[in-house]
Amino acid sequence: MNKSLASGEVRAFCLGMGVDPLTYATDLLTAVVIEAPVFDELFGTVAATNEEGRVLDAKPFDEQLVMKIVQHERLQAAGAATLALAVEARTHLL
Repeated sequence: MNKSLASGEVRAFCLGMGVDPLTYATDLLTAVVIEAPVFDELFGTVAATNEEGRVLDAKPFDEQLVMKIVQHERLQAAGAATLALAVEARTHLL
């Protein structure tokens, strides 16, 4: 992964900070973009299920689908914010 990070095949972005107004818990909102061949090499043999759940099928990273997920699915606030910010910045990220 370090080699891929150095070559630009893995890129990490800070999208912002989120703070829960009741608990002051702070989240660093990040996105990591991994080129497909590198992703397959790193994670191609990861189990599809484990005690925490299952890996979901791939979905297109487009605004309509992401916003539907953000607005209608049960997500932790920082996760929803990260998805919304990432889809907004997707032309820069990709």
